[in-house]
Amino acid sequence: MLTFWYNLFMITIEKEVKVNNENLIPEKSLFFDIETTGFSRAFSRIYLIGTLGKEDGKFVFRQFLTENRNEEKKLIETFLNLIKDYEKIISFNGDTFDFHFIKARAEKYNIDPDFSTFESIDILKKVKERSFFLELDNYKLKTLERYIGIFREDIFSGGELISLYYDYENGDKDLEGILLLHNEEDILNMPNLYSLKTLLEEKNRITLGDYEFNIEKISLGKAKLEVRGHSNLGPVFLTSSFGNLVIDSQNFVFTSLINQGDYDNTRKCLFIEKQNLSLSCNYRIKAPESIYLLKLDKKQLNLNIKSYFEETLKNLFKDI
Repeated sequence: MLTFWYNLFMITIEKEVKVNNENLIPEKSLFFDIETTGFSRAFSRIYLIGTLGKEDGKFVFRQFLTENRNEEKKLIETFLNLIKDYEKIISFNGDTFDFHFIKARAEKYNIDPDFSTFESIDILKKVKERSFFLELDNYKLKTLERYIGIFREDIFSGGELISLYYDYENGDKDLEGILLLHNEEDILNMPNLYSLKTLLEEKNRITLGDYEFNIEKISLGKAKLEVRGHSNLGPVFLTSSFGNLVIDSQNFVFTSLINQGDYDNTRKCLFIEKQNLSLSCNYRIKAPESIYLLKLDKKQLNLNIKSYFEETLKNLFKDI
């Protein structure tokens, strides 16, 4: 059921929707996104907030659209009152942008927002921290959406909508649908983006029989590779000519000495000697058969690093 009404303060839309991956989304969680007239917290303002809340197994989508600058205070108050009912607040870049913007604008109206009552889950932050093996060109919202097969009807960016909002505010109400659609697609695509969390977990996991190794951090220096994460394996110290593996309290650290050399006249590379490891390059890069590239020029070859780590684990555990 769609509820759409105009009140004394702003336009409010509310409807129940169906979402994909609903079982992955925690109860009492709320997705949200804000639209602003610019990046300056001092001089720009929030004109639209969209939310999608999981409430008793159902998903309720809401939008709050201001028609003029005098409605921003009510918009912020409405949002802050709404989030009190949720345990997890999910956003895309919310920890860096949205929450700080809301706080600054709220303080303008002597409102003191309390963001300590819930867990903030920033999808962008999670992806940046763990997307070693996605091979993304960048972390823009539309890039991630395309990666998981989302293609928008909306053709505008948030920045492009600013001038349209001012036209809307000045009387061109035909632009209302365009403004709402952009925000609606941002919100309704978020549950699919949230599923990237599961995809990242799968791509970052190496399974050897009953043992699991979940990669959380990769550090590559000029002489040493270090891979960190957690495992279901108990305390272990294993060593070989390829590297060392230490597991303590289900946290593992794998370290391996690596080599540096000239790939050609202009580019440096980092590599290991293959020895008896069965390794195939995951990139269309030529190299001597006896070595395995881990970095070429400025590009870290994370898929190769994962393959090397996996083959080294097999070597370390072959006699166990």
